[in-house]
Amino acid sequence: MGSVIFSFYMINIPSEVVEYQRKVIESFTDIPFFQLLTYGDHGHSIDQFIKKTVSDIYILFDIDCIPLNKSVIERFVSAAKEDRLIGCAQRFPLIKNNKHIYVAPCAMAFSRKLWETLGCPSFCRTDRGDVAEEMTFKCEEKGIPISYLMPTHVVKPLIDLVGEYKYGFGTTYDNDIFHAFRIRQRKTKDMFLTECKKVLGNKV
Repeated sequence: MGSVIFSFYMINIPSEVVEYQRKVIESFTDIPFFQLLTYGDHGHSIDQFIKKTVSDIYILFDIDCIPLNKSVIERFVSAAKEDRLIGCAQRFPLIKNNKHIYVAPCAMAFSRKLWETLGCPSFCRTDRGDVAEEMTFKCEEKGIPISYLMPTHVVKPLIDLVGEYKYGFGTTYDNDIFHAFRIRQRKTKDMFLTECKKVLGNKV
């Protein structure tokens, strides 16, 4: 398999969220897209998918995250083919090492070659980072280029990123990716569905 897009959701995620994420992503690409129901830890679910699904390129979206155009998926694929890590920038504010900026699994892409070069790191949380943060640490340690998408608009800022950048509810990254954030809240769910319908409406 050349490239694959995948996303995980738990049983408490509204079916409309799953449905509309699929509609948006499939409207932009014919890359195989898997939405997987999981009952386990997010990082562990990612680990299991990568081990069981052999692909040249992996593109991961949170269930409440969508591309806003076709070009960003092409950009993700292009970066991954160059064995660069690419995705949305976040930081994990709940640990001492909370100033570290990393590519978050809300939207990220990488090649299997890169993952293997980094020593097949787990995507599970560690003492020094959040889900998927080890990919960024390992790239930094080996001097491998990282492409960060930074927030360009936030409906309700919650977390300071770096400098004047903030993210939170309804964050748009590089005008290319929309992440609702904490989708189980009704206002956030409605925000996500509205954005999906807007994207699909623009394509009519």
